Amino acid sequence: MSNSKQCRKTPGRKRPSFVGAVKKLWSEMTDDEMAYYEKENARFLAELEEQHRLGRNDNK
Repeated sequence: MSNSKQCRKTPGRKRPSFVGAVKKLWSEMTDDEMAYYEKENARFLAELEEQHRLGRNDNK
């Protein structure tokens, strides 16, 4: 008999859904917070596009 753990889901236990957690966070987020994260995301994407345009990949 091997000593390795078997990945088997325990019956009756449901793991929390990542998508559910994100939706809950979004629903609790204020408009100001949402605007901040949208602005940060746009800035990050612009930086990625600039790096790609210059042919560099610093995210290693």
